[in-house]
Amino acid sequence: MKIVVFGSDKRTGALHDGNVVDLSFACAKRLREQEGEPSPLEMAEALVPSDLARLIEGGSRALEHAQNALDRPARRDTYSSGRGWTAARPPAE
Repeated sequence: MKIVVFGSDKRTGALHDGNVVDLSFACAKRLREQEGEPSPLEMAEALVPSDLARLIEGGSRALEHAQNALDRPARRDTYSSGRGWTAARPPAE
């Protein structure tokens, strides 16, 4: 997994199939869809922080959750920023 920082908010993402995927949003989608998590954005931010320093602090556990989020099948519910990256839309709370 190649980690990148992108956007004006300097969010943490990963290169995946030629795009940048927002790792925290991708984790939130997985939590909502596969586990029925009632607060997926908050849980994802704890598991796969959108801030690079906090992701590094999360160590192997954070990277494992990030990889699991990337491994889920691609869905149509992604958007393009028009800046060369895509990100999973955050799930509705």
